This record gives sequence, structure tokens and C-alpha cells, in this order.
Amino acid sequence: MRHILTILAFVWVVAVEADAQNIRLGDRLPDIPLSNELDVAYKDYVCLTFINTASTPCLTAIENIVGIVKEHTPNMELVFVCNQAPGCEQDIAHLTEDIKHTMAYDSEGRIFKALGIEYVPYMVIYSTKRNRVEWFGSMRQLSESTIKQIIKK
Repeated sequence: MRHILTILAFVWVVAVEADAQNIRLGDRLPDIPLSNELDVAYKDYVCLTFINTASTPCLTAIENIVGIVKEHTPNMELVFVCNQAPGCEQDIAHLTEDIKHTMAYDSEGRIFKALGIEYVPYMVIYSTKRNRVEWFGSMRQLSESTIKQIIKK
């Protein structure tokens, strides 16, 4: 009986974990309610960076991601998706080192929900031409070599 309960608990945990993430590598990006200025991207890739400026790990991750993406901004648009009310851009302005970026406010959590994002900092990189997810995960997992591989495709 104990083995059956253990197996059922394992199956339940796996099912819940699989349901928590709505995106998969190579999938089409689900419809997300981005503001009008983000509807048309002029670059080959968009790096959606999900943050909350009240989180120290998010602020540290912003500094790291800026260092990694800095060289690739001609090909990649950096978009910070903040689940706070407008005004949080002032909290990250000094961290972005004058790198052009866009802020998207998601105070109602629609973008977070559409992509299944539950924890920040989190990142999704997608191709604007193919509308496909090229990479997703914790910002701590992203490296410059990964960015180079994505852009080389």
C-alpha cells in the first residue's frame, strides 16, 4: 500500500510540474498581451526578461544579463516584463548601462500566466521571424555562448 501511495504521489508531482510550464523549446510563442510598441519587433530575437524590482536576485540577474546581451543588441531586443505597476523602470535604469531596452508592465499577470511564469527572475528568448521559443529558463543558466548559438541558427 505504501508503494502505491508513493507512486501516486510521484505521478501527481510530475503532472503538476508539467502543467506549471506552458512553453516548450521550439514551440510557437503563445498569444501574449504585449503593449502596442512590442507588437512589431524589428530585431531577429526578443529576450523577454521577467522581473520584479523588489527582488534582490532579480536586480543581480539584470546586471548579469545586460553584460551577456550587450554585444548582441543589434540582433536582439531586450524586454523587461515587470509584474508591478508602471514606475519600476527607474529601479533598473542604472543597471542597464544605457543599453536600449523596453519595459512591459504586467500588473494583472496576463503575460506571466500565458507563459506559465511563476518565479522571477526568468527569461524567454524567441525568434521574431519564426515566432518560436529558442530558449527559456533561469537567467543564471544563460551564457554568452548560448546567445551566440541562438543567433547563429
